[in-house]
Amino acid sequence: MKHVLAIAALSIMAISGANAASFAQADGIANGNQNHPLAYLSNDGQVSIKEARQFGISSTAFDAADADGNGKLSPTEFKRLG
Repeated sequence: MKHVLAIAALSIMAISGANAASFAQADGIANGNQNHPLAYLSNDGQVSIKEARQFGISSTAFDAADADGNGKLSPTEFKRLG
């Protein structure tokens, strides 16, 4: 039974996407590459929906975490994903 619960928990974490990425990874999506299509969003202190989607975070989860409705996630809002 413990194995089933552990597998289920890991599956849920994989589906959510948030646990697979830290805020810094999502915000720094271009990783210093100025030619990356999302370079203009990188390292601005917020995670946009475009950045979040790169890590498999759904629009529904993103919208639920975006408490102030500004279309970007702060570090505090990002924590709500996981």
